[in-house]
Amino acid sequence: MEARFSERCLELYQLHESLILKGFKNKNLARSIGLYPSAYSVLIKRIIHPISELHQKNKADHQKIKDIFAAQSNISEQKTRQKIHLYLDIFRELNTEDEEDAEKTFDTNLISHFLNNTPVESLKLLEGIYYCYYLSTSGYKIKKEPFLIFLDKKNGFYKVMKGNDLGTAKYKGFAYVSNGELFTVHLQEQDTFTKDHFIIHLHLPLTYSFSINLLQGVAISLANNKMPIARKLVLERFDKKPDRQKFNEMKTVFFENTEKSDSDIANYLSGVPNVIDYMNIPYPTYNTEDLAVEKEVRKLSR
Repeated sequence: MEARFSERCLELYQLHESLILKGFKNKNLARSIGLYPSAYSVLIKRIIHPISELHQKNKADHQKIKDIFAAQSNISEQKTRQKIHLYLDIFRELNTEDEEDAEKTFDTNLISHFLNNTPVESLKLLEGIYYCYYLSTSGYKIKKEPFLIFLDKKNGFYKVMKGNDLGTAKYKGFAYVSNGELFTVHLQEQDTFTKDHFIIHLHLPLTYSFSINLLQGVAISLANNKMPIARKLVLERFDKKPDRQKFNEMKTVFFENTEKSDSDIANYLSGVPNVIDYMNIPYPTYNTEDLAVEKEVRKLSR
């Protein structure tokens, strides 16, 4: 019984987070299930979220759930248990309707669509200075460089900077939510003749609004041979404030690609397959024969 109830709490919380990311306001969600905004806030933050966490840890027993409700005098446990299936039905319908509406009004400019529909205010906690770690194709060392996320309030979307004048390269770009759990970043290299386009897909955990110290993802760009390369990438938060001056004073650091660094993140990215890349084949025929040749070249290069 408790496992079923806690599972429903987890689904309700996930639907709440998904709807918030799509631009729904707490007051509108509260109204949809017949609650005052203040009561809805307590229900989600003080009841549903803690029970969801217990469920994920397989610790959602009767007494712990009862204690959670007992700490909040204005939320009835009996009423919540009776109505949670109705809450779920309403939120599922809202989620489906929003997806259908998005299809009807879909902007042919895909990036413009994502920028215009990213709920920037609900993602404001992502702002700040980070260290960005990934395997550099320059010497194949682990690169650690400054990374800045900040909200452009005038235009209503996130801007991003990677690297600065103290490093080997610097990039500028923008970011958006491409679905409820994916934060996508587009960056273009600055002050170079041949500009590299650097795309990052970062996973947004459900708990990002409470605590975000690390973001994990995959970066896609050009390698030194001008062929596409995909790499694991980790962002480590350095400061919650997007201080431009502090960002410009941060240095880029390189670690040897071995598991002997004093950095846990560099060690994580070292010594394991975290790269997908292509090799330039002499005199390519541009058919499947090239794939066989590249496979043989890789065997010889090991």
